[in-house]
Amino acid sequence: MPMFGNLVLSGALSSMADDLGIEQRVFDRVAAVYRSAYDLELVACRPDGMIVWRGLRSVAADTPTACAERDQAIRESLRWGEPTFSLTTDDRLVWAVPLMRNAAVLGGLVSQVPASSAAQLNLNRAASDLRRMAEHANVTNAALLESHRVAEGRERTRAEAIHALKSAPQYNLRQLYLLEEPLLAAAIRRNDRGAARHILNKLLVGIHATAGDRFDLVKSFYAELVVTVSRTAVWAGGAPRELLQANMAGLGRLSGIGNEEHLAHWLRDMLEQAMDAVHSARRTDDAATLADAVAYLHEHFAEDLTRDEVAKVGCLSPAHFSRQVKRHFGVTFTELVTQLRVDYAAELLARTDKPVGLVALECGFADQSYFTKVFRRAKGLTPRAYRQRADAMQAAERVRG
Repeated sequence: MPMFGNLVLSGALSSMADDLGIEQRVFDRVAAVYRSAYDLELVACRPDGMIVWRGLRSVAADTPTACAERDQAIRESLRWGEPTFSLTTDDRLVWAVPLMRNAAVLGGLVSQVPASSAAQLNLNRAASDLRRMAEHANVTNAALLESHRVAEGRERTRAEAIHALKSAPQYNLRQLYLLEEPLLAAAIRRNDRGAARHILNKLLVGIHATAGDRFDLVKSFYAELVVTVSRTAVWAGGAPRELLQANMAGLGRLSGIGNEEHLAHWLRDMLEQAMDAVHSARRTDDAATLADAVAYLHEHFAEDLTRDEVAKVGCLSPAHFSRQVKRHFGVTFTELVTQLRVDYAAELLARTDKPVGLVALECGFADQSYFTKVFRRAKGLTPRAYRQRADAMQAAERVRG
């Protein structure tokens, strides 16, 4: 599939462009889609904010102040894993996505809008779409940005838990356990890792608030918490022998831990082991395992998925997963992904007025011409003709109504 995100950098670029990490033709295509979707212009700049390429109507300045503001926007985007908004000295909102090769920041894609016009735009979506476009074009480090978003979310959850604990001083650790332990057990039983981690964060805040600087006491609380988690995992169907062995090995490692950072990693590992045991216990027949994999596919079909990645969600080997897909759906994995993308695109074309280029992007087709070809083959019409027919049918229904 000639996806937009798989473009290969050309060796015929100038040294400035090569250092930037994006070809001009790729920048021009991204800028055109962004302009069509949001009527916003992009610039491609170096890490210091100096502009290398700009959109057709860009008014971004190259003054030292403007360069410094773009530099800051790139840094903040990398830090949080998502574009954030900054107010410039000339009363504009600016946001960016870092251009990266591996962990090296080579530049940035930057957009801006007058602060007075911000209320007329969905800026949060515009900023997130810019990140997704850069990821599809393979000009940024999607995995690193995601890890930063996860870390930021974890810190925010911890801060919220600390604030809640401080604002309710009548809570002691025993009361916190009475309130949160049943919720933790329920989250483990339904294999909801996100909820389990959230509750665990609350309990950890209570543990540290109670134990203070007494590290041995903190470790003791952690050990008790792991016993609770493991017991719940057994109730939820996890194999007792494997969980007992994991517990014994984990508690053996606990005695040698000497700082809070390693202790936090240890507890997260123990929770993941327990959740994995629950997850594995439910993998008893092909229908159930395929259902999990297909559910994941329905949620992520617009992303650059691989067969192996989806098979892993269902704890299936890639080859067995392919056979099950063919058996149950009558198509290959690639054909199933394409079908889901085309169906969703048809829905967006019929129900929204989003530009065709943005519809293609949101459905996983970053190359609009390829999207048109695939859509016409599946639906018998081009995307524009399909939208026109849908509009005509809706107009006829309104008249009959």
